[in-house]
Amino acid sequence: MKNDNSVKHSKILLVEGKDEKNLCECALDILKIADVQIIDCEGGSNIAKRLLLLSKDENFSLVTNVVIVCDAEKNILSRIHSLQSALASAGLPNIRSDTLASESFNPKVSAWISPDCQSNGMLEDLFIKTLESTELMKLTKAFVDSLRCLPKDISPGAPTFPTNIPKAIAHACLTATDPLVKGIGLAVKRGFWDLNHAAMDQFRSFLLTSFADATPSNVATT
Repeated sequence: MKNDNSVKHSKILLVEGKDEKNLCECALDILKIADVQIIDCEGGSNIAKRLLLLSKDENFSLVTNVVIVCDAEKNILSRIHSLQSALASAGLPNIRSDTLASESFNPKVSAWISPDCQSNGMLEDLFIKTLESTELMKLTKAFVDSLRCLPKDISPGAPTFPTNIPKAIAHACLTATDPLVKGIGLAVKRGFWDLNHAAMDQFRSFLLTSFADATPSNVATT
């Protein structure tokens, strides 16, 4: 992992990937939450390594908040257990299975597991919810569903029905952008993803609660 693991701020936000990083940067800006160091773990499987490296940093004793944002994927219970194991290995306060937050505040630890901390899925599912009632989403879902008629050709590169439906729908939606936005993370930056939508209320509340005592300054990213 090429990113810097050194502690630069008292509030640490570990994100699964670049899409989560872009989302959190914009959300923190909207909520006027600053002094947060955002670390891209470059994949959910690297979160444990990041936590361990951070916990060994000479300045880690200054950290007051550790927040994790990642996907549930196919099994949210498995993701929760994975995070709990990673936190235990790093010697950090562990999150409860029901609240996804620690009871200890030294440091305070909390986690957001997309799409809603309760369901299997991913960040794309959350993005889709913000467009659920639009004509664009109706047409996009119809298009993706129409791909079921494609022959089941297992040849390399052959067109076939997508196995990751939320990701297919999200990327198909983005074809309606001009200039073309490649990825939901960039959709946030370009204003195509409405962070003030009601479907984002829970996520915004999560950030406000996790960084309740944040003070104005800068958002550092590595």
